[in-house]
Amino acid sequence: MTRIGIFITATLALVSGLALWNWTSNLYEQDTKSLIHEEMSPYVFENEGFKIMFPMPPQNVKDTIVEPETEEVKHYSTYLSQNAKGTFFVVNVISYPNYEGDLKDKMNQLLELMVKMDPQNSIVEKDQQDFQGYPSIRYLIKGPNKSITAQAMEINDKVYLISTMSLSNQYDPNEFDIFLNSFQLIPEE
Repeated sequence: MTRIGIFITATLALVSGLALWNWTSNLYEQDTKSLIHEEMSPYVFENEGFKIMFPMPPQNVKDTIVEPETEEVKHYSTYLSQNAKGTFFVVNVISYPNYEGDLKDKMNQLLELMVKMDPQNSIVEKDQQDFQGYPSIRYLIKGPNKSITAQAMEINDKVYLISTMSLSNQYDPNEFDIFLNSFQLIPEE
């Protein structure tokens, strides 16, 4: 009787595993854009002047950093959320209160820093473009096991760095595009 029970349990586990595998395979064949939209909710950050969609309520870290090389002061606000698949959704808002140069230089520096975080990272794509009428730079960064899509935008006196990070085998460019396109400035009163 014990062998029959083990056989039935093993068969049920196999059938359940195959059904789950088949279900997830079909899931990726569905319209991933609609699935991503379903899991995203809007969040408003009035003091930062924007709203965007995240999969879950984002964690927030704020800090003031003095760059050791230039002694420039930077104010950072980072908003981070993760979806069930494991993709990270990140918005960094950086202001340079005493910087008198061109913020485009700062956009490039931030994106280059993302590449240098891991010596195995490499830039797969880099594109300068306007986003909602503001200058921006978009990067696709690949590492051995990860993919990072990032876009830095110069808006008024701030740099907004919007990015998604995922395992390479889970990378879906639709996630970043939906995240980025949900970004909206809140008009100043």
